[in-house]
Amino acid sequence: FVKRDAERMQQALVADATASVLVVKQPDGWTVAAQHGLSNDLLGKTAVDEFAVLRTVTDSRMPGPMGLWDGARIGRMLGPQVPLPGLEAVRVFPVEEEHETLGALVLLHPRKGAFAGLPDDGVQTVLALATLALSNRRMFEKMERMATTDGLTGLTNHRTFQDRAAEALQRSIRYKKPLGLILTDIDRFKDVNDTYGHPVGDEVIRQVSAVLKQQARTTDVVARYGGEEFAVVMEETDAQGGLMVAERIRQAVQKIVVQTEMGPLKVTISLGVSSYPTHGHEKHILIERADQALYTAKHSGRNRAVIASSPTAAEPPAAQQPEKA
Repeated sequence: FVKRDAERMQQALVADATASVLVVKQPDGWTVAAQHGLSNDLLGKTAVDEFAVLRTVTDSRMPGPMGLWDGARIGRMLGPQVPLPGLEAVRVFPVEEEHETLGALVLLHPRKGAFAGLPDDGVQTVLALATLALSNRRMFEKMERMATTDGLTGLTNHRTFQDRAAEALQRSIRYKKPLGLILTDIDRFKDVNDTYGHPVGDEVIRQVSAVLKQQARTTDVVARYGGEEFAVVMEETDAQGGLMVAERIRQAVQKIVVQTEMGPLKVTISLGVSSYPTHGHEKHILIERADQALYTAKHSGRNRAVIASSPTAAEPPAAQQPEKA
């Protein structure tokens, strides 16, 4: 969407603007969404907004900066990752949709004072296309999140987990690094639903999910595997490292207190850990081993983490084991 709309925007750029940068506003800063007349290497880069021009323009909803800037200052206004060399004139416009700031459009020129007589109709055409580009980008990102994210918890969904686990395993095999896998589910969750109702059950799932996300590293894949079951994929983590993470998660979940009409509710979880290469070289084998370890944790008293045993022919596949509770 952004590439197509950026091309249309470039075609409509006012004649005096030889370069432009379209930045999208993010919760923690600015990102280059499109560019014209510069380098495609800038796409996706973080704009630092060194002189707070983007923030001032979008907060005030008025074009800027006012007054003349020298080329050295313009060259670094968006930070070292988005250099703007050889330019002597700049004009920045807020990009909005229904009173919501989406980002900013930066117009640039190598001649000082080039934007003194910038025609309003040309600017409005460009801003309309910039708004379309950022609006489409936001819609695309929302659709992508919906396709890969579990709606209740915000964690990675099962299908995406399978894809990312396979990718992580391939990297581990290629670079000869360990890979850890945790499977976990909430103990006696059926009793929670039967006693307190499904809305409380959903709240328990949300809070356990939040703990998993907090305790995992940013590089880990944390997924809702299904129902009250979750999975964590940890690159460069062996079985003992996975057990340490599992114990940290288990202890944190013990501290959860869900307030209900019947009084406070506390829950526990059981966890199974497997790792590449110790427990297998294929994704489905690692999942089976972690599931077997989870089964062992359940039938050893629950509220514990267990590392999978070494593979043997005598062990039954996870699919043949009784249902966990």
